[in-house]
Amino acid sequence: MKNIFVIIAAASLLFAAGCKKKGTVSFCEGVNADGKGVNCGAEFSTGDMNAVFDAPSSFGTDALELKLFNVNDASRKPVKTVEVKVDPGSRRGSADLEMYDEGVFRAEVSAHGGEVVSEGQVEIVDTYVKP
Repeated sequence: MKNIFVIIAAASLLFAAGCKKKGTVSFCEGVNADGKGVNCGAEFSTGDMNAVFDAPSSFGTDALELKLFNVNDASRKPVKTVEVKVDPGSRRGSADLEMYDEGVFRAEVSAHGGEVVSEGQVEIVDTYVKP
């Protein structure tokens, strides 16, 4: 009986260690002076926008990597990768993006070691109507 409790406790610790909380990536029309997103949403028309991201703790590095994946693409390769300069002591950053392809995109912000610190999703729709 004691062995069962030990196994359950060990499994709980492993599960808790593997479930680190991640920050969020929001998609916005701009960024204010405080670094917060302006007019953020889950759906945008094609064009320029900002990815605003945060992390549960300070970044600890001066550069992060933002990768965009097309959710409907089975290749699992990023369609866009952007290196983002950040303040190592900060928990918030942003990147300018040009999004001209339609689809649903998942964003991952990671340290160069590969640890994902923030993630989010956006849908891009082409609202241009041909005459």
